[in-house]
Amino acid sequence: MKMTRGELLLDSNGVSEGMKPESEPLALAILIETRDHWLSAITLLELEFGGYRLPAGRSRRQTAVAIARIVSRYEDRILPVDRASVVSQRLNAGRAFGAAEAKVRR
Repeated sequence: MKMTRGELLLDSNGVSEGMKPESEPLALAILIETRDHWLSAITLLELEFGGYRLPAGRSRRQTAVAIARIVSRYEDRILPVDRASVVSQRLNAGRAFGAAEAKVRR
């Protein structure tokens, strides 16, 4: 799996904007209509983490459904992350390496 020139890697801010009930039309169009965009395992981790931080209830369930739809749509365009790279970048930046990062698989 490899990105090619002209393809974009979506970040969690862009994806979460498209998940909002009243999202920006451009963000929603990018998520729904475009086939040359990719997600990373880190983006999915961030989205799931944000969903789990919501209080139990309707919003959390709706977020989980939205994330599942995104995973289904992008399943062949989700880039894995090299754990060693993530750990070294975080440590070099003076940031801790916690349980959330440990979930990222090669």
